[in-house]
Amino acid sequence: SDLATALLILKSTVGGTLIVIPGAFKDAGLLSASLVLIAIGGLEIYCMVLLVRCNRAIGGGSYGDIARRGIGTLGAWAVDGSLILSQLGFVCAEMLYVAKNGSGALHQILGIDGGHGHGPPPEGGGGGRPQASASPLVGAGLGSGVQA
Repeated sequence: SDLATALLILKSTVGGTLIVIPGAFKDAGLLSASLVLIAIGGLEIYCMVLLVRCNRAIGGGSYGDIARRGIGTLGAWAVDGSLILSQLGFVCAEMLYVAKNGSGALHQILGIDGGHGHGPPPEGGGGGRPQASASPLVGAGLGSGVQA
């Protein structure tokens, strides 16, 4: 259906990076981040259209089948290997991101130091001034950036 296609395009365009987009906009600025996001999204949709055209031209099949018809067996192996490596990379990156932010969030919520600069300053230190937070949530725009 058209809705399923639109949702699939949205998922593949944004995917697991949805959680880091606010931090990217904060770092790059509203105008430049918007332009880059639109340009990359347009390029992805163009590439998807080319893949659909190739798929229809060869009568169906997988990405590997398209590559096999275009550049031979080595191309099919290269495409299939690239798909496997990219999926593994996405999974590893997402796991690291969630673990880093989950740890930072738990340290913030529970007030645990954990040796990572989280929690209140040591007795007699700090001079009553707020300490800068080392929380990864701050980079994503989710933390206050200052601890009392």
